[in-house]
Order: sequence, then C-alpha cells, then structure tokens
Amino acid sequence: MRNHVFLLLLCLGLICVALPTSAQAQEEELGCGPKKQKFSVERHKDDRPTPEPSPGKAIIYVIKGSGKIGREGAYRLGVNGKWVGANTKNTYYYFESDPGLLKLCAEGAWKKGMQFITVEPGKSYYLDLNVGIQVRNEGIFQLSEEVGKQLIQKYQYITFQLKQ
Repeated sequence: MRNHVFLLLLCLGLICVALPTSAQAQEEELGCGPKKQKFSVERHKDDRPTPEPSPGKAIIYVIKGSGKIGREGAYRLGVNGKWVGANTKNTYYYFESDPGLLKLCAEGAWKKGMQFITVEPGKSYYLDLNVGIQVRNEGIFQLSEEVGKQLIQKYQYITFQLKQ
C-alpha cells in the first residue's frame, strides 16, 4: 500500500513539474513573446523595400490588411517564443530567419492566431495576419509570392521599436 501511495505522489509531482509555471511561460510555449512587451510603430509613406534574403537565411514579409472591424492598435508576431515585430492596418514589415520550422503566434486586439511554417534558405515568404474582432477567416496565412508582392506595393512599410 505504501508503494502505491508513493508512486501516486511521485506521478502527481512529475505532472506539476511539467506544467507551465506562469501565464508568460504559456504564452512563450505557444510561440508568442512576453506579454508585457509592447512596440511603437512608425509608417514610411514612400519607402517600400523588398530585399532578398541574406545567404543561408529566409526572409519573411508580414502583412496586415484592413479588417471590417478592429482597433488601430499594433498586431504582434511572435516566432519561437519571441516577438519579432508589430504592425498596424494596411502595413508590412519583414525579418530574416534561419531555415527550419517556425512556430508563429499573431496577437491582435482581442485574439491570437497560431501557425507553423517551414522556411528554406534563399526563399521569401509572405504572411497575412488576420486576427481581430469579427474576422471570418482568422489566423496566420501564407500568401503566394504574387499576392504578397501586390499587397506590399499597396501597403505602407513600417518599422517598430520596443517600448521602454
């Protein structure tokens, strides 16, 4: 009987250790970054850079179109547990990544979207962030190169900085 009780307590202890210890750990586990990190976004009206990826890297363009309803606030994108950027409606930005599987987390005004993509060196990828209030097809969507390039010409390029 004592052995059974000991095994039960041991199993319960292992389960507790395996559970995330905080909301921040849960967010990072989902691919998001730390909840309290915020960004300021700056629009560049006439600048629309479209660089090629550096050798051995992939480049990811992140596009946020306009939804029917939503706030003008920033939409953040996390990759493998770290925020990589933020944008607002009708904007885009880009970042480089090492090749491999990326765990993506997009956070809008009210909701989150999750997605996994595998990126290859030397290639460009175009993502559409579609999270917010009353969004029909909610999530992170990979666009074709043709559609991605069309949207980049239509939307404003932005840069962002972590708020201190």
